[in-house]
Amino acid sequence: MLKFQPFLGGQGPLFADYILFGALQWARVVSPKPLLVAGDPVHDWFERCLELHGGRGRMVQAA
Repeated sequence: MLKFQPFLGGQGPLFADYILFGALQWARVVSPKPLLVAGDPVHDWFERCLELHGGRGRMVQAA
């Protein structure tokens, strides 16, 4: 699905996007290991989510 649209919810994020993002963000914050492979549709989606709301997700210190 993420190969064809920017978010699980379509053109903009919906509740499902935020729920999945929260789980992956937690893993990003507590683990120094990369979670996703660059170029993967889920990686690209996660990067878009990190930039939501003025990049607030990316501002959180990662491990």
